[in-house]
Formats: sequence, structure tokens, C-alpha cells
Amino acid sequence: MSFAEIVFAHRSDLQLADSQTTRVSEIRMRAMSRRVTLNNTLDSVKAIMAMHPTSVAAPSTDSSRKAMAAQRRELASVLGDLHDVDVNARNETLLVLNLDQQKKAEQLEEQADAPIVPGNGAGRGAGSGGRRGGGRPGGGMGGP
Repeated sequence: MSFAEIVFAHRSDLQLADSQTTRVSEIRMRAMSRRVTLNNTLDSVKAIMAMHPTSVAAPSTDSSRKAMAAQRRELASVLGDLHDVDVNARNETLLVLNLDQQKKAEQLEEQADAPIVPGNGAGRGAGSGGRRGGGRPGGGMGGP
């Protein structure tokens, strides 16, 4: 769940005005649409990479190394774009909120990002990933 989705889901708790709710909804929908497009691109890149697996036993040719490097660059680019969509949507959402709403929304985000601990019934669980600007140590995948 992205930051904009959290804010939208808790719009009454945050006491958003109608204009704020409309703006957050627009940000949320635009980010969701962009993520769908990028996820489709990501699936295509992964499918191409799966069709041309690397074999350690077979020596690589210059052209195969170049193709593999290009695929990895494309994969990195799409993953970076996905990250940027969430960062930009979070920043846009924060601009819509006043300071008190920002603080409350960030608390709600922290609660949603908290790992599920038996008995507390809160959080999205470890490994679900976050939407903060700099990412999380270990990529948000939790401990071993």
C-alpha cells in the first residue's frame, strides 16, 4: 500500500477536506496507472531475460554479453521508474496535507509498514516494501 493509498484510506481520520480528498485520489490513481504500465514492462523484460538464460558452462560471446548488459540496464531502469513513481506520489501527497495531517499520515504509514506481531493485529508484514524516498536498509525484505 503506497503512501497516497494510506492517506486516501484514512481520509476521515486525517479530516481531509473535499478538495484534499479529490487531489489525493488523483495522485493515487495516476500512480496506480503508472505502476501497472511499468509492471507490464517489467514482466516483458523478465520474460525476455528468461528466454535467454545465461549458461555458466557455455562461453559468452561479445554479442551475448552486450545483450545481457542491455537487458540488465532495462531492468534497472524500470525498477528505478517504479521507485520514482512511489516517491513522487508520496511527495505530491505530502504537499496536499497540512503539517498536522502530514504527521498523522506518516504515523499511519509507519504503522502500516510495521511487521505483524502476533497479538497486535497491525502492520502490513515484513517484506512488503515501503514507499519512502531513500528506501530501507536491506531493500525492505526483512532479516534472514
